[in-house]
Amino acid sequence: MNFKNTEIEYDDDLKPIDMQPLFYPKTMAVIGVSQNKIGGIKYVIANDVSGYMQAGGKVYPINPKYKELYGYKVYPSLFDPEVPNIDLAIIAVPAAAVPDVVRDCGKKRVKFAVIFSSGFAESGNFDLQKKLEDAIEEAKRYTRFIGPNCLGINNPYSHVSYYPGMASAPGNVSYVSMSGGNTGRLTTWLVTQGMGINNAVSIGNSIDLTATDFINYFREDPKTKVIALYLESVPNGRKFMKALKAATLKKPVVLWKGGQTEVGQKATVSHTGGLAGSYEIWKSMAYQTGSFLADYFEMFADFVTCLSLDYYLPNDENVAILVCGGGISVEYADMCIKAGLKVPELSKETQNKLAEVFPSVNVSFRNPLDLGEYGYVPHYFDKALRIVAKDPNISSILYVREAERFILFQDVIGIPNMDQLTIKLLIESSKIIKKPLFCSMSPNGQELEHYEPRFNFKVAMLKNNLAVVDLVPHACELIKQMVRYKRYLDAHKNNSSKY
Repeated sequence: MNFKNTEIEYDDDLKPIDMQPLFYPKTMAVIGVSQNKIGGIKYVIANDVSGYMQAGGKVYPINPKYKELYGYKVYPSLFDPEVPNIDLAIIAVPAAAVPDVVRDCGKKRVKFAVIFSSGFAESGNFDLQKKLEDAIEEAKRYTRFIGPNCLGINNPYSHVSYYPGMASAPGNVSYVSMSGGNTGRLTTWLVTQGMGINNAVSIGNSIDLTATDFINYFREDPKTKVIALYLESVPNGRKFMKALKAATLKKPVVLWKGGQTEVGQKATVSHTGGLAGSYEIWKSMAYQTGSFLADYFEMFADFVTCLSLDYYLPNDENVAILVCGGGISVEYADMCIKAGLKVPELSKETQNKLAEVFPSVNVSFRNPLDLGEYGYVPHYFDKALRIVAKDPNISSILYVREAERFILFQDVIGIPNMDQLTIKLLIESSKIIKKPLFCSMSPNGQELEHYEPRFNFKVAMLKNNLAVVDLVPHACELIKQMVRYKRYLDAHKNNSSKY
């Protein structure tokens, strides 16, 4: 599937930092706790309810004004004799006090620190930004910093969390985001559809550690199968591109770029204080580095979801479409062509084999393949899928399963539990078919009685390693970019021993 070269020699720009103490800290300090539950104290509560403390992690709330808060002992200083060496500190003090606390972290030799506090360049406070940059430069010999204006780490394996009750479940996606809201957004999306994450990192304004550093780390991380990025800007485009090129040879990288328009670019300045740059340049960079590029959240989530599964990369743009209905066959063909894919006619041999299974009434054996009502019968559909997959002119298959119609048709046809039978047969076929298979749900009704079977079917499919995409344009775009990724990997197989 993906080309992996285990003998790649990396230069200093690409050597990963040891982030084990960041993602698996044994000790944590939260500096600046108060009675404000949306301030620093939420990190203490979050890492209590997440199970971090129960698993043996130690959290030290710090503020000289308190001895206790919400049942937690509070320490006066990072240098209190009872506060041990700290792997991870959370800085949640007013912006003006942050530079001094940063220096304290360096003196204490804290390994990593998350600067939750905001109010720097993103707020137009450039003098304070300069003071913070100077403080970080002094301290980073001993302490590496994330932020400011960020949330930090969500790691379900170590139970580290940044918000009480935050969605979290073990998975293989490592996510780096300049937006705290979008960090939680993708995490929740994955977890609630039965999947999970390896790490989610909210990096904010990235004065010290940047997306590039995390890409280098996750590239070598065995728990990471796909790297997801929400970025608005990067401080060093050359290093960023190098990191992407090295990473995509080992695993897919999915990029969602915030600030694609003039208005959006202006908004990024007040959000993270970064300069977004032309979206056309970012597109070119994605193409040159073998990265996947999504235009908005729903597409981004679909890309990340499918690439976190086991998959095959298509050799070319030739797609077979399997549906039940003439209208939807036209719609899906249009979407594929608009995305730059090809929908070639099936071979005569394939059509003849289909004709041996299906009657000639209410079906079409060309491409798109319209199976009519026969396509709702799981065994018939499965036979069609296997026949089409053998066509040498087809590299990937896009098919439709309308889960909310199972209830209707299982009574008419007399086949109980059609959803379970459909999944069972798809699992068996996916083990035989060595081509990419994508299911589109083609939503019908929007009431709970329609949504619930559709959602349950999707979750069951994903849990069984069967790719599901909510909207067909997303599937088309993903197939197109997977073709591009396959060609990128093929082109670099013999030219990737040194970076």
